[in-house]
Amino acid sequence: MYIKYFYSRPIEGKILIKNPITEETHMWNSSKFFRRFTMCAVYDDESKTINFGVAICDETDQFDKRIGQSIAVRRAMSTPFYVIENFNGKRNDYADEVRSRFISMEKKLLKKYYPFFKF
Repeated sequence: MYIKYFYSRPIEGKILIKNPITEETHMWNSSKFFRRFTMCAVYDDESKTINFGVAICDETDQFDKRIGQSIAVRRAMSTPFYVIENFNGKRNDYADEVRSRFISMEKKLLKKYYPFFKF
């Protein structure tokens, strides 16, 4: 079994906040409050499948790769978001498809959680 991981990049954003009492406007850095994602592709040479799993970090949690990895692998084995069947065992042949699945899922998740942003 071979596992490939993908981590979403941190998103930086600025939000203008207006104090209703003083009428002052402040710039607030909100990069800490955007979700991050850990995805994995689990290559199983025996069953000739590649299972994909994803872990979603909550907005209030500290992003931790190890925790995300364990959750993503567990989900890839139990409830994968995508499966490639009958792969011929040469991982390099599937590198582009695996990467495109990761990027596609990242875009889907970003649109789901942040529909007001244009990605």
